[in-house]
Amino acid sequence: MTPRLYLPQLPESVAAELELTVSRAQSHYLTRVLRLRPGDRVQFFDGRGRRIEAQLISDERDACRLRMTSVEALSPAPRVSICLAQCLATGDKMDWIIEKAVELGVSRIVTLKAERCQLRLDAERAMRRLEHWQRIVEAACMQSGQDFLPQLDGPIALTDWLSTLRTDQTGTTQQWRLLDPQAPHVLSESGLSPQGSVTLLVGPESGLSDAEIQAAVTIGFQRVRIGTQVLRTETAGLAAIAAVQTLAGAY
Repeated sequence: MTPRLYLPQLPESVAAELELTVSRAQSHYLTRVLRLRPGDRVQFFDGRGRRIEAQLISDERDACRLRMTSVEALSPAPRVSICLAQCLATGDKMDWIIEKAVELGVSRIVTLKAERCQLRLDAERAMRRLEHWQRIVEAACMQSGQDFLPQLDGPIALTDWLSTLRTDQTGTTQQWRLLDPQAPHVLSESGLSPQGSVTLLVGPESGLSDAEIQAAVTIGFQRVRIGTQVLRTETAGLAAIAAVQTLAGAY
């Protein structure tokens, strides 16, 4: 597989034979981690659907130079846009959830602070975690061949996020689903359309409080379960994403 590199600063107009120099960190990755040498091929993506083939022409440690060899047509946008609204989980669970959600093709991830979240972050720690998760998003796109970089937001209080959704409602039918193992209906029977956008809300390890569930239902979330099993927070959202993508014909 041709190595991939995220390069958001690609010029709007890119032509074959154009040369560019990448950053010191990217140069280190290409020459010291991947051990590429002049003549080796590299694929760039800009996170907005463009994929560009290039060839390494110099392997300086601090400033590699590459020459564009071809520019591919804009990748088609996903048939269904999936937003994963994930309440904070402890340990390395959030890293896992974010990485796998990107691999499964989400368009947006919102990290949420709920009443029962065991992970508590002050403003400084939240900023560091968000930067760390952003790097995971980029790396997951590089590895999985995803050409559209998902938007990453938060951490934001669940109640504040629900308020923004209430304000943004336009009167159209919202495909908002709250994953709840006690829900009366399964996800596949909830009337999802295989097109448009879907938002999946997942609680923390201890689940959402009754008040939080009611607040979500009040603004239009439909409670659904995946099956008969009770899934962990790091499993439920990923299973739901895979199910929605299957309904949309992505798999």
